[in-house]
Amino acid sequence: MDIENQKRRVGDLALAIRNERNRKRIMRKVYFLWFMRSAYAKLLGVAVMMGVMAFHVSIIDVVANTINASPSFIKSFGYLADSFLAADFLSKFFLVAISIGAIAAAKEFFNKENELENAAIRNS
Repeated sequence: MDIENQKRRVGDLALAIRNERNRKRIMRKVYFLWFMRSAYAKLLGVAVMMGVMAFHVSIIDVVANTINASPSFIKSFGYLADSFLAADFLSKFFLVAISIGAIAAAKEFFNKENELENAAIRNS
């Protein structure tokens, strides 16, 4: 009888360990999906794109050339527009992708913030 109880306990322990592993695996997937739907994933994507772009384009040189080419703040935008039109395809792609990603992340971030404020107002 004692051996039967030990076997049952070992079986229960193995089942508990298996259940715990399954629970952790499922929660990892839930956390991953939550992150991918959050604004933080978009911000991470923008940061990665900026990092990759930094290897392709020397941002420090672009800023230095902009300052040297046009002393006026408004004329700087004209210089940047002209340099954008003269840039290669990959530079244009990075700039457009980063801009769209930043706008999408900011929009989602501020929408979530407004939803939280509205929920707090409704609950109070």
